Amino acid sequence: MAVIAAAVAATAVKLYLAATTSGTNDIVYWTQFAAGVREFGPIGIYGEAFEAPYNHPPLAGWFLELVNLGQRAGLGLPLLIRAPACLADAMTCWLVFRLLNERSSTLGAGAAAVGLVWSPALLVISGFHGNTDPVFVALTVASFFLLARRGRSLASGVCLGLAVSIKLVPVVAVPWMMLLAYRRGAAALVRFAIGGALVFALLWVPVLVLNGGPFLESVVGYRGIWLREWGLAELVEQAGYPRLDVWLNAHGSWVVAAAAMVPLALTPLRRPHEEAVGLGMTLVTMLVFTPAFGMQYLTWALAAAYLVSIRTGWTYNVAASLLVLSVYSLWSGGGPPWRWEQAWAVPFTLGQHMLMAVAWACLLLNWLDGIYPATNQSRRAQGDHCDEHQRNASGHRHRGLQRREHAGQNARPDT
Repeated sequence: MAVIAAAVAATAVKLYLAATTSGTNDIVYWTQFAAGVREFGPIGIYGEAFEAPYNHPPLAGWFLELVNLGQRAGLGLPLLIRAPACLADAMTCWLVFRLLNERSSTLGAGAAAVGLVWSPALLVISGFHGNTDPVFVALTVASFFLLARRGRSLASGVCLGLAVSIKLVPVVAVPWMMLLAYRRGAAALVRFAIGGALVFALLWVPVLVLNGGPFLESVVGYRGIWLREWGLAELVEQAGYPRLDVWLNAHGSWVVAAAAMVPLALTPLRRPHEEAVGLGMTLVTMLVFTPAFGMQYLTWALAAAYLVSIRTGWTYNVAASLLVLSVYSLWSGGGPPWRWEQAWAVPFTLGQHMLMAVAWACLLLNWLDGIYPATNQSRRAQGDHCDEHQRNASGHRHRGLQRREHAGQNARPDT
């Protein structure tokens, strides 16, 4: 009950922020996109010119249709854009609590879930910034929970399909989820695939048929904004190697491949109750190595980091929150969060670059924390196997000696 109460209270705070502030420049862009959907429709909007590129998968256009309906009913667009993320965080909080409670105490799992939903990073990005990243995170975690803990593979496939239809990022979780479905039998894998295929048929096929070229260029071909103030790409540029930064951006597809393959590479090392770690590793790997960046990207790994390791999940949460508070304070003209009303993105200061490096290093530690226990378990398992083999061999030798001694005792003496 304490976790539910904390989630409800945090959601109320976020919705209050969403209803009473103008948010960041992303709200301006979403306002333009909503107008574009009114004019061109959720399929025809791709390829049209806006102040920022419309690079969202097909579910976003239908979401904006609902936003336009809400506006006609008298609701404000800033609230309508941000409300789904605020509500999604509450669902993520509860699911993370349920998953962590399987391998941790109720107190430890509850503290992590409350720390997640009350994370300043989520309070600001969901309640103030205005984007859809927390929604796809919630749907991805829900997809895992439905498959791995409820055995509802069809619903799981639908959830993951919807997540990918909001942003392409959770496509990195598809191979892991398919493996988990396969582990539960061929029928479960088929139902999971059918769930995803239904979403693809309803949302993706129409836009691919009717406006495929602009859609693929805008969504699949999107490489991120020109300003990349995160992670490896930024660090190598600051170290004086700008060409490496350009190379990383041009070959960003390897990040997707790595994020998808890391959990699969660790599959023989994982025990069944650690399947959630593999899911977390997909999103953590994606954010650790991505050359693209927006402040809302920090939410990709907040829940995922806790699934990988509660200890380093806390570390990343704190570091990311400090970065968020510093950056949005700058964007809002200074002052504490309760005085923010509107923010416009500007480049990081030197101090914020240092905070970014700390947050990225904390996430890298979380990623390593996800790999090391797996390899350590493999070594222990190999050691246990060797010990068992030695015990079996010793037992066979001992039984052989006993049989020979028994045979010698029963043999007749020579006469």
